[in-house]
Amino acid sequence: MIKITFTIGIGKDKDGKAIPQEDQVLFSKRAKAMVTREFGGSSSHIVEGEWVSPKGEIVEERSLVISTTTDSPGNRYTAKELARGFRVLFNQDCVMVTREVVQMELI
Repeated sequence: MIKITFTIGIGKDKDGKAIPQEDQVLFSKRAKAMVTREFGGSSSHIVEGEWVSPKGEIVEERSLVISTTTDSPGNRYTAKELARGFRVLFNQDCVMVTREVVQMELI
């Protein structure tokens, strides 16, 4: 099984403009629904993160993390396409996508 995780900045856009709360909610619902439709399920949560800008400044950022698990390696292309769509939807420079092999068991 492959666990795919999308981390999307939702607090500010790539130009540093605040994303209105109502847009954060609307866009987040859309993004979660897209992952669920494509992979059959997802889980999500909001996190506060930090990263170092090219200027060396620490940037604090609110992000949406959406995770899903799939047994189809062919979905890697789909993950990239979804990430590109999220990048446009939230007006971001990038969306972080991680993939890891996991053992999953439904008990």
